[in-house]
Amino acid sequence: MKRNNLRILSIFLGIFLILLITGNIIYPELFSSPSLSILKTIILQSFLFFCGLYLSKLKLKELIPNISIKFILRIIGLYVLTMTFIIIAFIFLILLGVRPDTYLVYQKANMLGWWFIILGVLVAPVTEEIFFRGALVPRIGIILSAILFASSHVMYGSIYEVIAALIFGVLLGWVYKRWGIGNSIALHLLINTISIIGLIVIKYFTGYHTPLLCFL
Repeated sequence: MKRNNLRILSIFLGIFLILLITGNIIYPELFSSPSLSILKTIILQSFLFFCGLYLSKLKLKELIPNISIKFILRIIGLYVLTMTFIIIAFIFLILLGVRPDTYLVYQKANMLGWWFIILGVLVAPVTEEIFFRGALVPRIGIILSAILFASSHVMYGSIYEVIAALIFGVLLGWVYKRWGIGNSIALHLLINTISIIGLIVIKYFTGYHTPLLCFL
């Protein structure tokens, strides 16, 4: 890829993220309605998908991993590892006096309804992995790509969500480098699916929102 094209896309991404973040923090009422929030999310995910494919040159067949017992056990083990790190980070935040605020994520999810489940389970794991891991990790490394990944979660307004996304981004980058994009997509999908199902079940039966279940 030509350097000028990469520079133009990088500038566009920077402007896009700045507008996205400021629009949700400084002017949150701009996307206060479900329809506008859905539209914003679809635009963002579409940008990540097409820009990611263009930058990464990934082939669609690379997105589908070879399913085997070894693969399933690996993804489950990586899920446990990921959640262990996130729980430890959350405990540190609580000890530091930072109040759990992942209920803000639930508010966003509740506003979008079924759209949030569709986007969180079927769309985001693919589009975000193609862009943040497939396109960015080879160019800027695991840490910087994880920081950008976490910054895209600022829109939820939750410190816990951003920290979890940062940890998740680092581990996903490592998984991508070691086993490929199909494995990072599978892990991302598993994390999102279990988090969404867990939150729905706990909220439905107890009315309580736990900070240890977050959307990524």
